[in-house]
Amino acid sequence: AARDRSGSITLISPDGNLLPFSYHESPGTKREREMCDTFLHNRILEDDRIGFYDTFCLFGGKSGGGTRGASQASHYCQRKLSLAIAKELRSIEAFDHRPRMQHTLTEAFRLCNEMLFTSWGDAEIEAACSAAVVLVQGRHVWAANVGDCRAVLCRLGKAMELSEEHTTAVRSERDRIKALGGRIMRRPGQSDGPRRVEGKLHVTRCFGHKTKHSHLIEPVPHVAYREALPGDDFVIVATGGLWRLVSPQAACTVVSRARSVEAASKDLHDLAAIRGGEAPTV
Repeated sequence: AARDRSGSITLISPDGNLLPFSYHESPGTKREREMCDTFLHNRILEDDRIGFYDTFCLFGGKSGGGTRGASQASHYCQRKLSLAIAKELRSIEAFDHRPRMQHTLTEAFRLCNEMLFTSWGDAEIEAACSAAVVLVQGRHVWAANVGDCRAVLCRLGKAMELSEEHTTAVRSERDRIKALGGRIMRRPGQSDGPRRVEGKLHVTRCFGHKTKHSHLIEPVPHVAYREALPGDDFVIVATGGLWRLVSPQAACTVVSRARSVEAASKDLHDLAAIRGGEAPTV
């Protein structure tokens, strides 16, 4: 039987600060394994002009109602998104590229999605994935997300959301989809359950879903920036399986009370499971 996977490691940032992090993921049910949440840390090492970033990328797989390629989107983006970010960073001519980071990350998400579509050829595939990415360079922290994967910063014990939810539960997202000519509806034959974009996806921005409705859910990320300050304790990055059941403040409290860095991610995972949720990746 498949087992939970977890681990922790401590990185050293360019200015000598320690960056301990941990992750925990569960194989869950057969259906959840097919969705395939994935996590990746990567250090983007560039020239003296750019320096290097630690990138923490989390992807939550979505089937889109189809049966083909349910894990392809998350696996592909796990391999390619940090490469797309590095490519876009190299294209910036200015020495101080921080003011252009929102544009850089938006273009990197677009490029990764284009590469994913190209890898699928002419096939129409409904598989998709949400994503949350946190970039750290010294005291500078950026977060970018699409879908229901989100990042939260704990500052002086208080939760500060770095992400915005992109699902049909958000009125502004529903309005955006409708303005583009899309429909928010339940899956055919269902009389209850969540309403979805064209009856397929409950997320309204994501990678993948190469169909005639792709223009409705392009992966245009929400991007946030924070300068790390004294009192910033940690950042939590998790899939929607956690955030549907655990509030950002409650999650910060759980991590603050954890006995170790590695235990923190497992404690959050277990809390979501106790509350009857899916198997989130944290």
